[in-house]
Amino acid sequence: MMLEDIDPGSWLSREVFARFGLAIYSSQVLEHGIVNLVVWSGLRDGSYRAYEETETANGELFRQTLGSVKKILLSRRPDIGHLDELLLRAVRLRNFLAHEYFRQRAAAFLTEDGKNQMIEELKKATGFFEDVDARLEPLTMQIIEIIGVDKHIREALEDARLAGFGDPLPGL
Repeated sequence: MMLEDIDPGSWLSREVFARFGLAIYSSQVLEHGIVNLVVWSGLRDGSYRAYEETETANGELFRQTLGSVKKILLSRRPDIGHLDELLLRAVRLRNFLAHEYFRQRAAAFLTEDGKNQMIEELKKATGFFEDVDARLEPLTMQIIEIIGVDKHIREALEDARLAGFGDPLPGL
């Protein structure tokens, strides 16, 4: 790897972009966790009876907004209603990052102090998404163990690895 000789301001800009990428990634991990919990809950309660039904449900859920998926989760899992406010905040934060963040921070991005503030708030955003995901993960793992899927996780991970890189970027 070759390091470029660039000015400190450019390095700071790169750090903002890296932190933004990590925050968005963390929001997508949370989104995937919510979808997984919806689907595993559906398996547990008998809403889905076959693997094909879960795959169809996954596809349908990922086509919906995070807010819609959150509502489905809470309707399936009323026992996690205490997390409703956290999930609502996660949806709002994710939407702000995805649709408004750089537009709202355009002036801040022009200064070193502004970039440093952006880095700090993006670190907080990443931590928040990770915290909410960590609160949901034990619920998912509990269901996975109850229905016996935990025995197949290694196989599923290998299948995912073999599936490869994924689809090309749309529009390119």
